[in-house]
Amino acid sequence: MKEYFLEIFRVNPKEINELYGIRAIGCYIVIAYHCFVNGLGFMPAYFRDYHSAFQNFEFLMDLFFVISSFLVSYAFSNELKKSNFLSAWKNFFFKRSLRIFPPLYLLISFSIIIMGLTLQAAKQGANLGVMTSGLGELEMKLSNWWVDVFYISNYFPVRMLIHGWSLSMEEQFYIAMPVFFLFYTTYIKRTKWKFLFLLGFLVLPIAVRTYYYFLIPMDSNEIYVQKIFHPIHTHFDSFIAGILLMEIFRLHKDSMLNVKFKKWFYLLFIPSTLLLIYSFTFKYESLKFYQTVFRISEFTLFSFLLVLGTVLGYFSYFKTMLTNILIVSVGKLSYGIYLVHLYVSGFVMIKVYSYTDIQSNDSISVLKSSIYTLGISTILALLSYYFVEKPFLKIREWSQPRFDVQTHTFYRIPINNSELRIVSWILTALSFVPFFIFKQFIKINFVEKSFLSSSILFLLITLPILFNLFTLITKRSLGFTWLFHAKFSVTSKQA
Repeated sequence: MKEYFLEIFRVNPKEINELYGIRAIGCYIVIAYHCFVNGLGFMPAYFRDYHSAFQNFEFLMDLFFVISSFLVSYAFSNELKKSNFLSAWKNFFFKRSLRIFPPLYLLISFSIIIMGLTLQAAKQGANLGVMTSGLGELEMKLSNWWVDVFYISNYFPVRMLIHGWSLSMEEQFYIAMPVFFLFYTTYIKRTKWKFLFLLGFLVLPIAVRTYYYFLIPMDSNEIYVQKIFHPIHTHFDSFIAGILLMEIFRLHKDSMLNVKFKKWFYLLFIPSTLLLIYSFTFKYESLKFYQTVFRISEFTLFSFLLVLGTVLGYFSYFKTMLTNILIVSVGKLSYGIYLVHLYVSGFVMIKVYSYTDIQSNDSISVLKSSIYTLGISTILALLSYYFVEKPFLKIREWSQPRFDVQTHTFYRIPINNSELRIVSWILTALSFVPFFIFKQFIKINFVEKSFLSSSILFLLITLPILFNLFTLITKRSLGFTWLFHAKFSVTSKQA
């Protein structure tokens, strides 16, 4: 049983653990940036002068996209080795859905309830203090709940989840990537032409952004973010770079470990790093064309080289730090941390920042807020991992073989009966969560109270009860325990 809870605190030699380390460090910087930006209204005016420079920390999103694209496309290419396209796509989508949907949709439900309760309290005359001025915007965000649910929030500035745009971009990539794969693996057979095709495809978003620059007046950074940085059709460079990285790693890893290639790598990486650092001095208003057209390309190039150097072992002097068990564990939890950190930082900043003496708020306030936010978000993400994410990840492990990046072979996770029981108990408890969520939806008038909604509510409580009663009487076990034994027992023996 303890393996279920301790597994996340172990370094898996079959994975590229340095990437978890990069994710963990990047995750903290994103939190610190958001604590800074969201606190500007309560800090001395001179801190606003740093805003344009710190906006360049947005390169971290491209870094995350490159890592995600590399890992996901690598996983899909391996799926294609053992099955046809349709089976590979089905297995791929099944795995990704079990990974990302449960915590996100739980967060969306939580957000709807909190926003609905806030608006309901306002209508009943409650004094909401500084929140009163934002009630109109809050109501608009709640009315756009569907853009987060259907992963299209990167095209809607008014949305419930402020950071939902990046989640939408990744999901759109997950949907498009298999089709893209089918095209270029079917019609392009030679390795050289595959690389040339991917390199050429990296030029396309630059052309699209150039077109938009002359089509739409890019008068402010806000317009640039809405029209260029958030939509995937103008910002898919990093996803293509991740696929290119996958092809390099899959086909040419050994040939790139020689000293000659390493020198060429550093001849690119060092100038790219210096350019990224220098770009922190750029202001959008004075370099509109560069910022609109080439900023994302710059971020993509640096991110591509950083991840390439990491997976090839060129940064071995950082390996001890990046594979530290604490940092790796935070990296594994980075998805959950990213989901909740904006909510957590809001509460933390209320406690850390002074709202009566603005002059006392400084960089130390940002540092404290970011550290507290990371700590609390990590705890919440760990709880989410144990009781929301991991049960579904276990189903994925038991039903689908995993790929060892070191030996390039598939392997199965053996089924542990104690873990199976834990997963069954947790999923049994989770099966009642939709009832309580839907009940709150009716309470806050998000769902109109009617015969239909009452019937749905009745079914949501009745079905899990009847299912478990049936299996307890006929199979002498909880519903999910019986289901998993029936589904996975043969798989376990075969493994």
